[in-house]
Amino acid sequence: QETRNGITDFSRIGCTIKTKSGQKFILWGDRSDGEYSEAVVTKVGMEAFKSVRPCPEIVAKQAELEKATPGCMPYFYFQDGEYLDLKQAVVDHIFHGRDGTPEGVASPETAIEGLKVCDLVTEALVADKFEIPLNICNHPSSWGVDYAECPTTPPWEGV
Repeated sequence: QETRNGITDFSRIGCTIKTKSGQKFILWGDRSDGEYSEAVVTKVGMEAFKSVRPCPEIVAKQAELEKATPGCMPYFYFQDGEYLDLKQAVVDHIFHGRDGTPEGVASPETAIEGLKVCDLVTEALVADKFEIPLNICNHPSSWGVDYAECPTTPPWEGV
């Protein structure tokens, strides 16, 4: 942990969430030298799903954006496409008069639940010894997938 301007946060993190059935959800990230993180889900000792950030496509786009618009915070370049997609989904949703939450966009309730999980993980990381049973929902956004029908979404049994 480190504290900057009165805010304590992690510059590097690594943890494993293990379910009662033996599945492992391994997270680690390092913001100390740019942006890099991995999420790995294993089932019965085998890797069922892995996501690495940033992917090669994002790295290439980041270089283009930084050259075109130098001086921004590095994460702005990495997240530019995601911000554009999010804004476009919300604008389309409103333009077409649709009810509810736009497809592929987490609702405020889902976002709050995600932050609650982050709080539990933070408590575990700073404690000498920490063990708490987690009941994690099976909603696709809770595992970082875009939406249930997305072609890149892994089978639900794998996550």
